[in-house]
Amino acid sequence: MDIDEQATRLHAGSLDAVYALERLGQADPTLRGRVVEELCAYLRSTARDHRDVVHGVLVHHLSPVDPHEPVAWFWPDIDLDLSGAHLPDFALQACTIRRATFRAAVFTGRTSFRRCVFRAEADFSESAFRGSADFSDAIFAGPVSFAGTTFTAQPITADDWDVGDLTVSFDNTWFAVSEVPPEVHRFQPH
Repeated sequence: MDIDEQATRLHAGSLDAVYALERLGQADPTLRGRVVEELCAYLRSTARDHRDVVHGVLVHHLSPVDPHEPVAWFWPDIDLDLSGAHLPDFALQACTIRRATFRAAVFTGRTSFRRCVFRAEADFSESAFRGSADFSDAIFAGPVSFAGTTFTAQPITADDWDVGDLTVSFDNTWFAVSEVPPEVHRFQPH
């Protein structure tokens, strides 16, 4: 049983393939990045059958519980590429990710990155948030871009962002809401 075989089964609609990929990644840490690539490819596709399960597997393995004492199921140093994905009710609460690319993704319903740690770059450029967006207590340890992003619903929550001295880009970002969080205003040119 290899990753390519399971990825083919996943894209053909096999729920067992989700768990088979997860087992491959859990058994061999060198395969984890590739397993996550396949799970992200599934979420970027138009398939709808097992999206909640795939999302749950990602959240499970990206949640260290205690970053100083990670549990055995935590997969460190993972990059997510969900460019162009349609992500309904998407949450990565209390997850730790190395790099995240959500370029041109469409978030609908409730979206939460509450207490999420982005250890390197985070790219939300050209994405659309068409529901609530919660970035409370998120930590960005590398450059973050919301350039060209649209926020079209409330609430937008961004309490206690931690970006240190990093560059945050909101160039050409559109907020079609009545109230923009003060944390976002501090990144806007005056």
